[in-house]
Amino acid sequence: MASKVLVVGGGGFIGSWLTKQLLDSKHKVTIIDPFVYYADVDVKILDSVLKFRAKELLKGARIIKSTYEKTGKRILKDFKPDVVIHLAATPIEGSKNLEVNNRLILHDISLTYKLAQDIAKSDVSKFIYMSSIFAYGNYTGWSVSENVGLNPHTLYGISKATGEFIVKSLLEHKNWVILRTTSVYGFGDANLRASQIFVNNALDSKSFWVNKDSWPDFIYVKDIVSGLERVMDSDIDHEVLHISGGHAVPLVDFVKELAKHFPKLDYEIKENVDDRPRRGTMDNTKARVLLNWKPEFTLNRGIKDYLQYAKKAKHG
Repeated sequence: MASKVLVVGGGGFIGSWLTKQLLDSKHKVTIIDPFVYYADVDVKILDSVLKFRAKELLKGARIIKSTYEKTGKRILKDFKPDVVIHLAATPIEGSKNLEVNNRLILHDISLTYKLAQDIAKSDVSKFIYMSSIFAYGNYTGWSVSENVGLNPHTLYGISKATGEFIVKSLLEHKNWVILRTTSVYGFGDANLRASQIFVNNALDSKSFWVNKDSWPDFIYVKDIVSGLERVMDSDIDHEVLHISGGHAVPLVDFVKELAKHFPKLDYEIKENVDDRPRRGTMDNTKARVLLNWKPEFTLNRGIKDYLQYAKKAKHG
């Protein structure tokens, strides 16, 4: 059944791909997004990404180019969405930029609080909040499940963990679902994730280095949005789920798969680089059972699909 869906942060990387998925499924979609970016991305790359999103992913959606704080309450009243999906965040981890760090704490947390307050007083039937593996911090063990306690070590992780507590506290009598994910990759990003840096350097024939000790649980962006849509259409309520690849691999494996498409790829493997919280596998068994969902893209297939877009645009 078609629903009216409000996507807060719908103009971003995951949000724009989700918007396309929902439109293809005949849902009516409104997005609220100020289209502000904080990563130090080349202007030409950012311009190309925004054009791709506008032309290929967001076409057909109602776009409110504003912040939720300025327009959200009115949109909730006028649009009357069945589902609200909260993706808005400052997706930068480990930044030393004071403006970015202030935004993570002063803006992102307050936004989630205001949004949850408004949802609690509305007729919205389901609220979905996107969290992150960084809410766990440096978790003990190799694989983490949803019942492990949150212990964030970074400002991004703190903002996401706090958002989860806000949702659970303010929306006790509403249908909510919290999704945690990790290491998303795919074309149309503008946040300088490692995968994007590798692809851009490969396309430009530039050398780069890769952290030997990093083991991300990669998930392709199309798998994330299929999981989000499955949550939206399901009856599950008051649940926390991992929408993840379900199997961590060495970061070097991503580069090795990339090298199959770029035989002259020039990279250096570095050891003992302590640049991020330790990560591993996010067990996605719960999502598989409750949603009958599983990731469809292997790393090989995901990179191949990613490069179809990136080569055409001449960047990742």
